[in-house]
Amino acid sequence: MSLLRLGLALVLLLVAVGPAAAAVPTAAVVFDIGGKMDKSFMQLGFQGVLAVRREGTATLVEYEVGDPQHRLETLLRAAAENTFVIAIGSGLTDAVAQIARENPNRRFALIDGEVDLPNVAAIVFADQEAAFLAGAMAGLATRSGVAAFVGGVDVPPIRRFRAGFRQGFLTTRADGRVLTAMLGTESTAWDDPFSALLLAREQVAAGADVLFAAAGASGLGVYQAAEDAGVYAIGVDANQNYLHPGTMLTSAVKRVDRAVVVAVAMLTRDQWRAGPTVLGLKEDAVGVAFDEHNAALTAAMRGEIDAIRRRIIDGGLVVDTE
Repeated sequence: MSLLRLGLALVLLLVAVGPAAAAVPTAAVVFDIGGKMDKSFMQLGFQGVLAVRREGTATLVEYEVGDPQHRLETLLRAAAENTFVIAIGSGLTDAVAQIARENPNRRFALIDGEVDLPNVAAIVFADQEAAFLAGAMAGLATRSGVAAFVGGVDVPPIRRFRAGFRQGFLTTRADGRVLTAMLGTESTAWDDPFSALLLAREQVAAGADVLFAAAGASGLGVYQAAEDAGVYAIGVDANQNYLHPGTMLTSAVKRVDRAVVVAVAMLTRDQWRAGPTVLGLKEDAVGVAFDEHNAALTAAMRGEIDAIRRRIIDGGLVVDTE
């Protein structure tokens, strides 16, 4: 073989092996019950998965928990098959704690929950900041002076939502009151729209004319009850304004998609940091949704909410978490 042909062969060999040497890392993504198409929290997480795939920064393998009893089994399988595991949803907190303790050679990123272990990164949201803005909008829009909060299960993120919503509502409607209720104590409360609809009807009967649901897929029942009664509803996690145009006052959003991207970077790009990482208004990871579907939104209301947002970011307004 001539030297020229030998050189060309070497070049072709280097081109052929180049991509293998630069292979992207692989991580598991575990979706809690409700699934990746729940029109809320989990679906936002799936949008983050799609964003990572578009960027080509990691290969993500999906796992879904179909039943609360299968959380440990699903997470254990994900950890057995992958070095890096991203768990989406506070309902997976106990399972992550157990599996991470038993697998110290694996790294985990838990989104919306906290586990104090050296191989677990916790990515949590300043839920109360988004809820404060939603509550302030409710206070500006209410006619009865009564708003209602429907939570799924009494867990830290939902308590933050409830506290921020109440504080925000009373900031713009000082003489108002907020009714609060939780749907249940078990994971099934996140996926029970009918029970949520019945509870929301009770709150409307008690005078509430703005209903805020922080209850996963169960929130769909709250929005339906609001439309039926001709009152306002507030969505959560994803921008749900489009679900009932004219009924949705706004949605208190949190960028679970952004959290997935952060988790991938932590796990696979030498940006590891165990413990909590909080994403809030300052990081543009929470907020309220403004679009063509907002009900009762005026320019004056938008200006007031923008001013409140700046005060929170600047530290001039501290939002309650409990």
